[in-house]
Amino acid sequence: MITTRVFAETLAAYNAGYRIIANKGGTRSSKTFSELQLIKTIQTHSRKPRVITTVSHSFPHLHSGAIRDYEKILETDGLNIDAIRTKNPHIYTINKNIHEFVGFDKPGKALGSARDILFANEANKIPFSIIQQLIMRTTECIFLDWNPSEDFWFDTEEFEKRPDCKVIHSTFYDNIQNLTEGQLQELREAKTKALAEDARGQRGYWWNWWQVYGLGLKGQLEGVIFQNWEKYKELPADVDLYKIWCVDWGGGDPTTFTELNIDADNKNLYIKQHIYQPQIRNSDFINYILKHAAKNELVICDSARKDKIFELQVSGIAAHKCRKYPGVKLDNIDNLQEFAIFVHKDSINAIDEFSKYKWLSDPITGKSLGEPEDGNDHIIDPVGYAIEFYRRMIRPL
Repeated sequence: MITTRVFAETLAAYNAGYRIIANKGGTRSSKTFSELQLIKTIQTHSRKPRVITTVSHSFPHLHSGAIRDYEKILETDGLNIDAIRTKNPHIYTINKNIHEFVGFDKPGKALGSARDILFANEANKIPFSIIQQLIMRTTECIFLDWNPSEDFWFDTEEFEKRPDCKVIHSTFYDNIQNLTEGQLQELREAKTKALAEDARGQRGYWWNWWQVYGLGLKGQLEGVIFQNWEKYKELPADVDLYKIWCVDWGGGDPTTFTELNIDADNKNLYIKQHIYQPQIRNSDFINYILKHAAKNELVICDSARKDKIFELQVSGIAAHKCRKYPGVKLDNIDNLQEFAIFVHKDSINAIDEFSKYKWLSDPITGKSLGEPEDGNDHIIDPVGYAIEFYRRMIRPL
């Protein structure tokens, strides 16, 4: 069996007893192939029967990727695939060790039987609600792999800080001996285009592609709207800040309450998430606002629920409805683009929104349609409304 450094480090982590072994890196680095090689090795040499589950976000993805790679490994080792495989579902039995492939297209499928070992292929595309169920039902080891195109639950839930987690980083250089000249030439072309973008000061598609798939480093989600933001720990001292509170009403979506501090002189915004919760009782919401917002501090609210705004007002809160009109979302985006945006390091949902708020794109051509996607805007929208109110009523910017 021909292996790479990725296989050797994954095997060493498994033998060392790590519960979570995370392989992140670039394309063609042998992440998936190495993990499948190790699974086959475990099946062959395990002294006790084990159930091993390989999952991904959909079965078609598994069929064209991990299943094809796994069967190649079996064939290379001289095994008769038809003798050990059952189809629908795909299950492979070696030495009484079962290896099943499952596509979790629907969350309910995660609520199945327990297993000894889990391999989550392209883990960044599997929702945390599903992966949590899978991890809870795994008794021994969890393998993960992904290309780091953006932050996801592994980052927001801080898995890397767990003492039982081993992270292995890899690039195509770790697997270069197994790549064809054609594959290498495509990678060289991508690198050349990325460097050209960087030299022009216009880091775009190719620079981002090379960061993620060439170097295996964290990139920017393609089509993301806001790139003018970063995290902060503390508000700056000796700076004149104007505080506004922002409200977005939920239903099926979360109700949010966000602290916004505006440094108008330096064009900086400081955003801190306080509430991000669906189905919160209005009495609890009002009590929280009364506890955290000073009496005269403005609370700018989504105008969709005038009844709730009235309840805030009669409770002594300086609540005001926002202004909505055709094109307000695009105007708010333009307004926010004029600032350097700082999001508090503990505001997980706000960080997630600014990381993933994207332009809608044509499903065929991939071109931007000039409108933002719905969904990642429960903090961004009310912040935009608050900035519009500030510019109109408090101070032109």
